[in-house]
Amino acid sequence: MTTRIYILILMFVMLFGSVDAQRLKSTGTIRNNGKGKIKVEGALQSKDNGAVIENEGKIIIEGNAEINQDTLGGYVEYNWNENVAYQYVPSLHYKNVHFYGTTKKLLDTTYKRNFVAMDTFFVNNDVEIRTDSSHYIYTQGRVTHNGYINKTSLKGKLIYKGDEVQNVDGKGEYKELVLDNPTSAKVINEGGFKVVTSLELKQGEFQNTDSTNFIMGNKSNLIRHVGASIAYEPQLEGQLSVTYKGQGSLITGAEIPKGTNDLANLEISNTDTLFLDRNVDVNDSLWVNANVVTNDDTLSLRNRVNPFYGASPDLEIAGNFRRTVIEVGDTILLNNKYTFALFESLEDKGDVAELTFHILPLTQPDNGKKKVSRRINISGRDLAGNEIADKFKMQFRYAWRHAPGEDYDETNNLKVSELVLQRWKDNNWINFQSDEPFILSDESWAYGFSSVVNSTGVFAIGGPDFELLVFRAKVMLEGAYRTGKFATMAMDLNKRNEIPLTPPSNSYPYNLDPKLPTLSAIPDSVVDWVVLEFRKEKVNAAERFFKTAFIRYDGSIVGIDGKNDIVFDYADGIDSGGGDYYVFIRHRNHLMLRSKNPLPIYPDSNNVLYDFTSNSDLIEGGVQSLKLLDIDKDGNRLFGLRGGYKFDQVEDDFRFTLDPDRLAAYKEFTLIGYLWGDYNMDGIVNTKDFNISWNNRLK
Repeated sequence: MTTRIYILILMFVMLFGSVDAQRLKSTGTIRNNGKGKIKVEGALQSKDNGAVIENEGKIIIEGNAEINQDTLGGYVEYNWNENVAYQYVPSLHYKNVHFYGTTKKLLDTTYKRNFVAMDTFFVNNDVEIRTDSSHYIYTQGRVTHNGYINKTSLKGKLIYKGDEVQNVDGKGEYKELVLDNPTSAKVINEGGFKVVTSLELKQGEFQNTDSTNFIMGNKSNLIRHVGASIAYEPQLEGQLSVTYKGQGSLITGAEIPKGTNDLANLEISNTDTLFLDRNVDVNDSLWVNANVVTNDDTLSLRNRVNPFYGASPDLEIAGNFRRTVIEVGDTILLNNKYTFALFESLEDKGDVAELTFHILPLTQPDNGKKKVSRRINISGRDLAGNEIADKFKMQFRYAWRHAPGEDYDETNNLKVSELVLQRWKDNNWINFQSDEPFILSDESWAYGFSSVVNSTGVFAIGGPDFELLVFRAKVMLEGAYRTGKFATMAMDLNKRNEIPLTPPSNSYPYNLDPKLPTLSAIPDSVVDWVVLEFRKEKVNAAERFFKTAFIRYDGSIVGIDGKNDIVFDYADGIDSGGGDYYVFIRHRNHLMLRSKNPLPIYPDSNNVLYDFTSNSDLIEGGVQSLKLLDIDKDGNRLFGLRGGYKFDQVEDDFRFTLDPDRLAAYKEFTLIGYLWGDYNMDGIVNTKDFNISWNNRLK
């Protein structure tokens, strides 16, 4: 026969030995010393009339408990194996609390207290603890967890909240685990527990190693605050997401998985800057709510979904940002919300499979002064991982900080309307055709757009920033020279309005220049168009450029305004700092002139005049390649280009298809206009023109 024991304590009781009770109810004080043991095989009630349990020994509860006090010392064990819904466990401060048995443990929050384990929190194998989402379990000492917290839910928060290093172990399962201990938590005894929903690192270091590790569940989230860290990469059941929070800056650490496919989402929401110390590969979503600095590493987004930038206009990724999914027709958002790339078609995309943009704000590009303080480097790869240099056509909106007077301004007082996208090639900044930039005053940004980016490399945003480069030269044309006024040519074609506003592009030498000018009026005092060629090698030059200009009545070669010397800019193709160039001067019906040696064209040679009318040492072939036009009273000789040559085309540097029978003047005889057979350049073809050609027939 079973004896049921019911104990009702109405007064202060000292318990020195062991007490077993079927049910224990107290309205006074239960005092259990260090040697005592209370085992309650039913309900334990200590809640009314100021009832208090003072425990320094061991209390084992095999039923429900109702305890209304802040702290319960000693050893307390909840151990029940009945087929009931829950064993009710009061939420209060326990010194050492242990959980055993098959009955689910339900944390009772009737008295609105959180559950706190001050020294030891122990959960035996397969024990399940249930708690609601608004009340947490706080542990301040040793934690051994082999069971479950809210087994069928994704909620249920347990917090490491000690003021000394907490040792933690077990093979159990957490839902929401929080480290809020500035002195850290240390995984011991091989670890092995699993975090299903989230691990939040608020303070201290989570000290795990390769041999004392734990598992992050598939699609779980690791939240790291400023001032907290994790020592070693946790084991992963699948993909992990990472979130950064807190006041200040952070450096990435072991929370970032090493595998390129392991990081699902990355949210950067700390208040200052995230510095990368490793490559970071994001496979799903990227939220940028703080600045990112990649240093020598790369942040990769392996998804067609663009990154989400927060409301602040200051947000951007400084350094390497890689996009590995390139969709035709989709805007590919890059290092900030104002910069993007776009491929209109598969043909435009070519073999591009991924793009990396290395953008450094507030950094002056090399090799140029008048530049926006922003470096841009674009690289790409195909599906096989090979680098791509060209053979694509990308639309690119490039942006920079425009905030005159502010420390973060990058415009450097340059005229925004003149700024274009430029690429560094062969020691030159080459302009890309670009739309006029637009200024976003409210957000302190400006951006431009180029639809013809067709190569990777080093880019900048700038204008004509090289030193002023000028070419000053003088040459005479035999046909236009008139004796009687020394060193002066006639302007008959100009006076007759016969000089075309655009040189004919299908005729030599104008067919050499791919950038022929078009004017609204021909300037005064000019005789005719000429074409200048500049090259670094005398023959078979791969690097050469042309510039169409005017020759004035006094022999000066001038720009298309008809007044000033030849001034170079980016579009011409000259090296930005200048260089040494062989110079060719070509006219449509006079023999070409070439400099004997490369002529220096540098900022410090801008005032040098290359006079080909008197200095034969400048000219390939010397005076034999020129025509003596006149001698003044002092004996000064004047030389010019030989007239009477009609060139059908240029075959190479020295050999031309000529008009050997001198028939051009006859074919155009008596015609009026801008004619190649008009060798004396008076606008009318007659015997005077034939005579010029005939007299030079053997030259």
